Amino acid sequence: MRYSKAVPGERVQMDTCKIAPRIYQYTAIDDCTRFRVLGIYPRRTASNSVHFLEARMLDEFPFPIQRIQTDRGGEFFGLEFQQVMRRNLIKFRPNRPGAPHLNGKVERSQQTDKVEFYPMVDLADAELALRLEEWQFDYNWHRPHSSLGGKTPVERCCELTLRRHRDQLTTCSCSGILPHTSHHSSRLTSGTVSGISASASPCAPDAFFLRPRRRAPSFFLPHAGPPPPASPSGMRAPVSKA
Repeated sequence: MRYSKAVPGERVQMDTCKIAPRIYQYTAIDDCTRFRVLGIYPRRTASNSVHFLEARMLDEFPFPIQRIQTDRGGEFFGLEFQQVMRRNLIKFRPNRPGAPHLNGKVERSQQTDKVEFYPMVDLADAELALRLEEWQFDYNWHRPHSSLGGKTPVERCCELTLRRHRDQLTTCSCSGILPHTSHHSSRLTSGTVSGISASASPCAPDAFFLRPRRRAPSFFLPHAGPPPPASPSGMRAPVSKA
């Protein structure tokens, strides 16, 4: 497994790329789990960066974002974007000039999109943004990644959360202390997620949920039924190197 941060959300790489005239893709990828959020905008501006951060990233990442790493693009240095990060207690870490390799994970994932997604869709499609959301779903839920040992981003996230859960159970059994259960973490450790079973417990992985979210992602809500359905597009992809 390649080098990555140990905690989900500890560092999220963010970038934009031009797909066609008036079509720009915003990409955010978690350094630890490779969980991604994607968006389509007509321009790459500070206001669009703010919208992508507030309306997409903060709502769709299943863990708090501690740090955002970007290149030196002007769309990330606007005052409004900086203020939104400050309000949400997110640190900003721009790369040094002339060092695109420092954002290698997001750069590599965007190349995957250009090779495997965009040739399969019509760029003039009025529902292009919806097609991209379907691709994002498939990437996070169904696509195995060689950099994750053949796991999907969601499976990796659950694996780390359950590992923290077991560590806390061990600590509790040794010390006799019953820790407080986080409302957000109990959502993740209940039910069956992507084939990984976890029962509710007083000892929950609070380390991954350090601040409240405006809403919990629907795919991490407790449910008694089978694992989540396949992507609406039914797309399946080969192992990714991203």
